[in-house]
Amino acid sequence: MTSVDDAGASSASPTDAALEQRAAAAAALGAAREPQYDQPVIDSETDVIEPVLLRRVEGHFEGTDVRFVISLPPREAWEGRFFQYLYPLQTEEALAPDIAFGASSGGYTVQATGRSGIRHEAAAAEFSRRVAADYYGVEPQSIAGYIYGGSGGSMQVIGAMEGAAGVWQGAVPFVMALPVSVPNNILAGVFGGLVFGDRLEALRDAVRPGADRAPEAVLEAWQSEVFDELTAFGIPPRSWEGFEPMSGLGLFHALGGAVKAIDADHVVDFWTTPGYLGVEDSPLGDLFRRLRVHVRVQVADVVRDESGAVAAVMLEDIPSRLGATAFDLSLIAGDEVDSTLLVGGMLRGDRVVLPVPVDGARWPQGPLQVEIDNSWFLALSAYYRYQVPSDPTYLGWTAYRDDLGEPQGPQRPIEVGPMFAAGTTGGAEYSGAFAGKIILVQNLVDGGALPWHAEWYRRRAEQSGRADDLRIWFTDNAEHLNGPRVEAELKRIVHYDPMYYQALRDVVDWVERGIEPPETSSYIYADGQVTLPDTAADRLGIQPYVALSASGRSLAVGDSVVLSTVAAVAPGGGEIVRAQWNVDGSSEWLDAPGFAQSAATRFDLEWTFDAPGTYFPVVRIASHRTGDANDPFGAIPNLARVRIDVTDRER
Repeated sequence: MTSVDDAGASSASPTDAALEQRAAAAAALGAAREPQYDQPVIDSETDVIEPVLLRRVEGHFEGTDVRFVISLPPREAWEGRFFQYLYPLQTEEALAPDIAFGASSGGYTVQATGRSGIRHEAAAAEFSRRVAADYYGVEPQSIAGYIYGGSGGSMQVIGAMEGAAGVWQGAVPFVMALPVSVPNNILAGVFGGLVFGDRLEALRDAVRPGADRAPEAVLEAWQSEVFDELTAFGIPPRSWEGFEPMSGLGLFHALGGAVKAIDADHVVDFWTTPGYLGVEDSPLGDLFRRLRVHVRVQVADVVRDESGAVAAVMLEDIPSRLGATAFDLSLIAGDEVDSTLLVGGMLRGDRVVLPVPVDGARWPQGPLQVEIDNSWFLALSAYYRYQVPSDPTYLGWTAYRDDLGEPQGPQRPIEVGPMFAAGTTGGAEYSGAFAGKIILVQNLVDGGALPWHAEWYRRRAEQSGRADDLRIWFTDNAEHLNGPRVEAELKRIVHYDPMYYQALRDVVDWVERGIEPPETSSYIYADGQVTLPDTAADRLGIQPYVALSASGRSLAVGDSVVLSTVAAVAPGGGEIVRAQWNVDGSSEWLDAPGFAQSAATRFDLEWTFDAPGTYFPVVRIASHRTGDANDPFGAIPNLARVRIDVTDRER
């Protein structure tokens, strides 16, 4: 184990003296140091061949639990830069695609254990420069740094670019969150799921292509009002197609615990104070009171693992009206109420499944009950309505203000979003006064990081005189999560990682060579929603445009239909390099017959359906700046769908 205090400066010349921010970076290296992270230790250095050939340097900061891994490609493949992914919940192990991207783009990769704030990331960046300087024979200040991250990681990226000038020269935040996003956006989605209830499947169908009914037509009038309210708040209507009400319960519980620690009185006020939904005389108030469950149920038995620890609790007489909500669960033994043993437990049918088995020695003896209470869950789901920001510039929140701009209804005494954000960002103000260059990638079907967030930050950058150093690229048909997606999802959304990989490459050229990246996407913001023009030339940005039409929308079994595609690259976007069909929803994708690479293309497919049903044929394409169909990092995707209803042929 080697302790490193100071790296000796190399006599080699900087790899690219033209970098605008190199002088500031040299000064920032010292400024970024904090006593907490002033003792980096190298634990091991190994040469590996996966995911690519590189030198792997593992280490940690003495006296902390922050670790880092530096992945250095061979000298002949390195071009004087590094890439660093930020996310507060990550490990120090960079994903294989991120490492391979870095190496293919002339950079090494450094990643640190996720934490709130940015100082540990700045320290990892600084130390990686010293390690790389020794390995490549250059001076530390000659190495350019680029960061990227999505969602909570985007908050750290903004914190870094606004609060640690010079450590990094360029950045790509994607699916950007704002200081008012957490927990409010997540809660708004949960709230919608509760309100739409058994109409959710009809709503999903109403927002799919070619629907014959508008979303409002499948909802009750009071539900429709909530749908319009959430649309004005910024949730894209199309995002409800992929919405799963209970998919984010782990995060919901974590956020709920944090909110409860700050504002425990909310649950009491919600159910007892006029103005809150819990007591409101309305269909919405009636729904919440109907959904509320607070009961005690007898424990029938427990399920133990091989060590004797309790892994699940079997219950008697489960209430039939539990519904799709989360619950606080407490164990009752006589007069004693223990709210710790079942923390994180999930109701599954007639049992509570524990996330971590409870040591048998801690388990109470005698008759036991479980208290099931969703009062806090329901109150929390509506919490965002009582968190209207004091800053009136947040766009979507006009949905919860009156004509004078004042909040509608009671407000909590604390705005928790900015408190959460301050810890994540390291105290950044989101002023728009960032250093270096930024390309922001925002997705149009994202119900978590709302599309209007990008427009809000553009205005801040403009007010700070930094708009010329910011680009915004919207990705159509893309949701929140990056990384691999399941095959079924890829028939309605795209895997958007190439958008931010290409953005990183363009930031590099912008910083190091002064090459301006493609223009900001052309878009219109109105009433909480962002929309793009209908042609690639008008949309700008980098995503190709594709449209799909059908010669018939209502068919009988055995009828043929012609599916017609029109596709074009964005200005300067190179060529369409890939085109594939999935017509009947199977797992198989078919290469488009007769397709040839070009900047704009039209192609058809004739198809016959052999079974009745509603089908959503989809065509997906990808464009590449240089026409390289084999580059996984620069192939920018898009897709289009159409609805076709097939009935049995009359005999």
